[in-house]
Amino acid sequence: MLIFLPALLFASQENGGGHAEMSLTHQMTQLVIQLAVILFATWIGGKLAQKIRLPGVIGQLLMGILIGPFLLGGLGFPGFPQGLFPVLEGTIPVSPLVYSLSSLAAIILLFIAGLETDLPLFLKYAGKGSVVGLGGVLFSFASGAWLSTFFTGYDFFHPISLFMGTLSVATSVGITASILSDQRKMDSPEGVVILSAAVIDDVLGIIILAIVLGLAAILPSTGDGGSGSIDWGEIVWVGVKAVGVWLVFTILGLVFARKLGRFLKQTFKDQSLVTVMAFALALLMAGIFESAGLSMIIGAYVVGLTLSNTDLAFVIQSRLKTLHDFFVPVFFAVSGMMVNLEAIANGRVLAFGLLFTLVAVIAKLIGSGGPALLLNFNLLGASRIGLGMVPRGEVALIMAGIGMSSGIINQEQFGIALLMTIISTIAAPPALNQLLKIRSSGQKVEEGGGEKTETSFSFQSPEFAQLIISTFTSEMEKEGFFINSMEHGEEVIQMRKDDVFISLYIGEDGEATFLSDEKDVNLFKTALYESLLSVNKAAGALKKVFKPDEMAKSISSGSTGGAFNIIPYTSPDFVIRNLRAHNKQEVIEEMLYLADAHELLDDGEIVKHDVLEREKSMTTGMANGIAIPHAKTEGVSSMHFLIGLKPDGIDFQSLDGEPSTIFIMILTPKQGHGPHIQLMSSITGLLNRSEVREAILKAETSYEVLRILQRAQEENQAQSQKKSRN
Repeated sequence: MLIFLPALLFASQENGGGHAEMSLTHQMTQLVIQLAVILFATWIGGKLAQKIRLPGVIGQLLMGILIGPFLLGGLGFPGFPQGLFPVLEGTIPVSPLVYSLSSLAAIILLFIAGLETDLPLFLKYAGKGSVVGLGGVLFSFASGAWLSTFFTGYDFFHPISLFMGTLSVATSVGITASILSDQRKMDSPEGVVILSAAVIDDVLGIIILAIVLGLAAILPSTGDGGSGSIDWGEIVWVGVKAVGVWLVFTILGLVFARKLGRFLKQTFKDQSLVTVMAFALALLMAGIFESAGLSMIIGAYVVGLTLSNTDLAFVIQSRLKTLHDFFVPVFFAVSGMMVNLEAIANGRVLAFGLLFTLVAVIAKLIGSGGPALLLNFNLLGASRIGLGMVPRGEVALIMAGIGMSSGIINQEQFGIALLMTIISTIAAPPALNQLLKIRSSGQKVEEGGGEKTETSFSFQSPEFAQLIISTFTSEMEKEGFFINSMEHGEEVIQMRKDDVFISLYIGEDGEATFLSDEKDVNLFKTALYESLLSVNKAAGALKKVFKPDEMAKSISSGSTGGAFNIIPYTSPDFVIRNLRAHNKQEVIEEMLYLADAHELLDDGEIVKHDVLEREKSMTTGMANGIAIPHAKTEGVSSMHFLIGLKPDGIDFQSLDGEPSTIFIMILTPKQGHGPHIQLMSSITGLLNRSEVREAILKAETSYEVLRILQRAQEENQAQSQKKSRN
């Protein structure tokens, strides 16, 4: 039905309006439907890729190929006779509107890449990183350009050969950084060298791209396999101009970074508006660089690199996340759409693509890993560095798109670039993961320094940890720190002010680990101490005004329950009509035995411990003969409740001092979201009615117990609906 909806829409449009208006309306309607399809398709592709442990971008690329003009996108159907993504003539096979959004996404990607550059780390390890990065660049560029001469028939200095060499240069900082972060190796000797070398790779790649784009305009592109006479003076001028423009703007940006940061904060104040204006600067610089004959992405990267040296970097990254999540899948999908499978499906092109990919991988392993052997790294360390430089990722795709839109490369060569990107991104991460898991050192001689100081605190429980950390981050914000929180397997909080940079990792077990420079350890310890004092003071004040036993009694005698349906979370099999237990401990153990018999427990010991721990904090024996032992625990994977009855009553240390006769045990998974409070509140409300309690205790079967609860719930819902109508 959704497929034919556009047909009805366009049919109604064709009956009225001028031709120009109808055409514009048609284009805009087609664009919004195309965007919707792209976003849904890339989300599905990303999820499927992650399920088989591949980077999500691979799934997005493949979905782009699938829905693109050369496959499903070119198939006509009512409303779209030429397909949703029809093949267009020219160098770019997708519509200008869609490609424009993809170009904007490329600007966002490179702006964020600049923001994410750890400039102090980059400068600190620029020596080793430069050697490793430069080695990878030279080997990759030379081998890529040289290999292309055999495929195209042109010589080394032909624009196509030079551009294919440029595509081999880039390294995906994001993919490699993700692997290093997972293994907590970001600050390891190999990690810092890989990251600084990857940044150098991308910077050099962008400079080479600017030079090659300039050369493409002046080098003769004859079709006889040669490149004609070469004006070396003009070539040198193009190179000097490209490097000079990039260098001048970069130096100016770094020199005035703090002043620019202060200007943005003082002028626009609101963090969202600061982010918008920072992005506006990136767009402005992108336009200036494009007008100067360089690429837009270089201008965006320079602005990002400038702001990375300010305390606004994390704030801007955080605020841009929604924009990133919207546009970047469009970029990867459009990159996939530009692949003409027919053009690369013939044996010659496919064989060359695989060979080009193999050489590109080897070039990084030798070009980056080889020099590492001369920098105090052993074979293991050098292999880690070489593999860390292999994934090409988004920068290579951006360059390929620029080459295609500029008419330098064709669809065959673009397909080869995409093949190299996909294979290098799939193959390298698992291999690097395995090498990082090896506990042996990657250095010939252990060196001190370089790594940040790691300080850990155990808060015993995740709940207490969250309370303390929430107070701590509030204290740091009052000190003028910018806070950025993200999920990466575990919660990571980044704090930055001027040159102080602190990372906080919060584990599921309530352990907090701080990573910082040695000089900043006392700073966060003092803030943490003040936070603990603040929480302790608040807890003391809370004890004076909050009386938990009185509140628990009010719950037991309060409302008669809400509209939440409790029945799906239990079963007649989960009811014990006559408990054998004689005390609190035995009640809990008997009900847990029943839960284990019905395979509700993943780990019975953990569940028992958590239920008893909850009882230690405060009894779950309420008033009116009700007891609700419960726990959020890692020992179960789904929420259920069990019912135990003891008409004679058991001392459960209830709040009113009376024996408990009805026991409801609620077990909820600790992780994830679930209606734990709603379930407890509804059960308590139903049992507040004396007639319900009496009927349950007199029930002759387990089924009857549930029917009584269900009838009581239906009566409550009917009364609630009646009140709402009145």
